[in-house]
Order: sequence, then C-alpha cells, then structure tokens
Amino acid sequence: MTKLVSVISLMSILMIFAACVPQNEDHDAVDPAPVPQTSASSASVMTAPPAPVSAPASSSSSSSSSTTATADKVIDVAMNDAGGNYVFEPGDLTFTTGETVQFNLSSENEFHSFVVDDLGIEVEVEGGETDTLTFTFDKPGVYTLICVPHETLGMVGTITVQ
Repeated sequence: MTKLVSVISLMSILMIFAACVPQNEDHDAVDPAPVPQTSASSASVMTAPPAPVSAPASSSSSSSSSTTATADKVIDVAMNDAGGNYVFEPGDLTFTTGETVQFNLSSENEFHSFVVDDLGIEVEVEGGETDTLTFTFDKPGVYTLICVPHETLGMVGTITVQ
C-alpha cells in the first residue's frame, strides 16, 4: 500500500513537472517596448484630470435658477443606523409648492445618502458628519426619498409637495 501511494505521488509530481515545461525548446528573448522620453517642457504642459461634474454635497441646490435662495423652513433630518435600524427621522416630509427648505442632514455612524431621483437631489454624508442642502420645491407631487446603500434595509421616506 505504501509503495502504491509513493508511486502515485511520484507520477503526480512528474505529470505536473511535464505540464509546466514548454514543448517548444526554441525560446527567444523578448525585448520590452521602449518607454517614450518626455522633456521638461512637455512635462510642464501636462494637466490634472478634470474635476467631477457633480457639485459637492455641502453646496446648496435649488430647483429654481437662484442658488442663493433663503430658506422658508429649516428641517433637521437624522440619518440613523443604530442597532441595524436604518431610518430617516423624520421619514415623511410635507412642503408647499414654491417653498424653499434648508435641510440639515446628520449621519449617525455610517455613510448615508439623501436621494430623491425625481427631483435631482443627491447628497452624501459621511458617518458622524452633518451637511446642508437648500432646495426649492416648485413641482407638486409625492416623491420617494432613499438612502442608496441602505434602501433594501428600509431606509426610505417620502416627500410630499402640495
């Protein structure tokens, strides 16, 4: 039995070795592709990549043409995640058409987002941080508010504009 195991082990090693050895013995060295040289003048022409198109979360947004709108109302929205209970507090918000609202968005422990796709609202807030969004609601309707990474865990609310 021991001889059989030894023979099988030896054969396995030989088969692995044979599989790793190339069949063609004619190996030519391959030279790497040349790297183009840059002069100091061409290096100074290089520019940084373009900045992202979307505005940072801390900037004010507005559905109207004015981005310096003063708020008619200030709402504190807590984006909670304690104990695996992911919720917006408050989760259901109601505003009137034409009302400008300043949202103070506070993320408890984890990264959260405040997203209303139909209104073009998208703010991301790191855990333990607070961000501000100012928005004018100029179109009546009922809109779904979601936290993108936690939507499937129930972090969904509504914004009603009357």
